[in-house]
Amino acid sequence: MEESTLGKTCIELEDQVDVLLASSSAPDMDVAAREIRLTALEVRRTLMHPPLSAPNFKVPSSASDQAQRRIELADLAVDIVAGVDYLLSLLASSATRPMQFILADEAGRHLGHSSSNDAAIDQLIRRRLDARGGVVRLMMRLVAGLRAGFTVSS
Repeated sequence: MEESTLGKTCIELEDQVDVLLASSSAPDMDVAAREIRLTALEVRRTLMHPPLSAPNFKVPSSASDQAQRRIELADLAVDIVAGVDYLLSLLASSATRPMQFILADEAGRHLGHSSSNDAAIDQLIRRRLDARGGVVRLMMRLVAGLRAGFTVSS
């Protein structure tokens, strides 16, 4: 991964974070999450198996071990993939109610009872948003680590 490629990857990750955060529907989040997953896998692959022709990456003098830093950032990329997989599984969960529950639900509404299905839908939405937030925070840490962790030596 050359310096220009590293810079492009950081910009790509930042753009993908913006797209995921701007997503306001499950289908939009799904598309953005899948893109992030692919990029995180590529980052992990590049960190763990850099091409032989690529320039060496050196950790700044404040860091002590280049291999350890690569592993830490690759682990972060793996955490992103796991977080995205969790988010995708939540996005695949149906937030619609089956017809029999709608009928049963409507019968109790006029008595002031809330629907347990409404609570389940609310919980699913909250879990989706929490999962999205977790992925975004991990992505920000990865971008910061890539930007600060390596400099290209000639």
